[in-house]
Amino acid sequence: MSIKPWIGHLIVMLIIILPVFAHLDDGAIQLWDEGRLANSAIEMYLTGDPLVVTYEYEPDMWSTKPPLLIWLQVLSLKVFGLNDLALRLPTALSAIFTCLFLYWFLTKKFNAPLLGIFAVIILITTPGYVTIHGIRTADYDGTLTLFTTLYTLFFFLFLEEGRKKYFWLSITFIICAVLTKGIAGLLFFPGLILYAIYKKKVVSLVKMPQLYLGLFTFLFFVVGYYLLREQYNPGFIKAVMQNEVGGRFLDTIEGHKGDAMYYVRYLDEQGLTPWYLLCVLGIIFGSVSKIRLVRDISVFVLITCLSFLIVISMGATKLFWYVLPMYPLMAISGGIFIHCITLILIKNELWKLHITRNVLPYVFLALICVNPYIEMLQYVLRAPSSDNKADDAGIVLKKLLKEGYIYPTRMSVVFDGYQSGLDWYLKISNLRNIPVTRADLRSLDDDQLVLVFEDGLKKGIEEHYKVHVVSENNAATIYQIHGKKQQSCAFDSSACL
Repeated sequence: MSIKPWIGHLIVMLIIILPVFAHLDDGAIQLWDEGRLANSAIEMYLTGDPLVVTYEYEPDMWSTKPPLLIWLQVLSLKVFGLNDLALRLPTALSAIFTCLFLYWFLTKKFNAPLLGIFAVIILITTPGYVTIHGIRTADYDGTLTLFTTLYTLFFFLFLEEGRKKYFWLSITFIICAVLTKGIAGLLFFPGLILYAIYKKKVVSLVKMPQLYLGLFTFLFFVVGYYLLREQYNPGFIKAVMQNEVGGRFLDTIEGHKGDAMYYVRYLDEQGLTPWYLLCVLGIIFGSVSKIRLVRDISVFVLITCLSFLIVISMGATKLFWYVLPMYPLMAISGGIFIHCITLILIKNELWKLHITRNVLPYVFLALICVNPYIEMLQYVLRAPSSDNKADDAGIVLKKLLKEGYIYPTRMSVVFDGYQSGLDWYLKISNLRNIPVTRADLRSLDDDQLVLVFEDGLKKGIEEHYKVHVVSENNAATIYQIHGKKQQSCAFDSSACL
């Protein structure tokens, strides 16, 4: 089953294009990380300040990650306009580059195009990778995964071949990983040290002048950023220590807790299904391979992923997307297993006793790969759904921004608390002079439209105002106000009769 290089590249692009891009901008901007990043990106776009990340135009001391992803998002917004697709494009492109790099790595260095294709199929059909908080939303982790994959595998190549360019590429992408998501970018570092010990390369590394120049380069860019940010945003470093180290690692944040086996269960039951067993078998098969390079990469995946898993499992805060950087490396091990079985079936002579052509490899690949890929296509092609009622309101605002404001009077959005996704749409509405703003339930005017998604606020509006329903989109309802009810005294005691 030989394959020409150009055909391999074409196959990889055809495999990844739909899972990455299909309906990418259909869903509303999500609450928390994606919404927070969206608001910070549009504020940086407007203020032109690339250093201090803001939320509501104040220095953001809650999300204290460095700004590399936000820089990429601002660039995308400048090129493609203020819209959801532009915001999510850097993450989507990160997935494309991750898949292409995996294919290049396994084709160029292992001379195994089929292995590269198998690894890409596994990665792009991994549910924990192609999902929200993965590559389908404008969150940190898809871009972080690109950079961690690059720096770990370039470090592997450096230890294997000793070429200095791979060392500098590894340093470059370590810097990018840290500037994307802070300390999370360094979580593979213990595994790299352990693998260097396994390969007996620690002494030669320590003696290498480039190691110290690389360390200086890392400190210059990473520590330099934090110190510069601290100068313009006093208290930033303290906030980083509280949020990223003391907060998330030592304490459970926002109820996201789990036991020591949380991530192992998640990978088995959801994140890496249906490839979990194949990836484990791939590590085992690869570790005893007669081919040294296959043996080395299998041990490398085992050491780096296991150490990474131990580190994140020690943290008090457990979130399913924290394992995202493992998926490309695990896809390599799963690809090794599929490639190994395929080669066995190709070389098997028993088929000659029963059939005129050896179709066993094709049958095996169809049984293994077709159903997961179809299920992934069904996932990305169906209409997006969400348990968050605010997303229904986001879809309404998104439609008004895309298709044009169709109502004769202004609209107010009423909601309680923090809704960063809706704040993104309100900022864009303001920039486009579309009459949609946030309002308080107490100050609604006659004839104006009100968009509400929370049941308690709907009840309050219906109790205290004369209204009729203009439209409904699941939980999101648009009312038109026709004055206060005479007997309503909830907002103004003097109005009671």
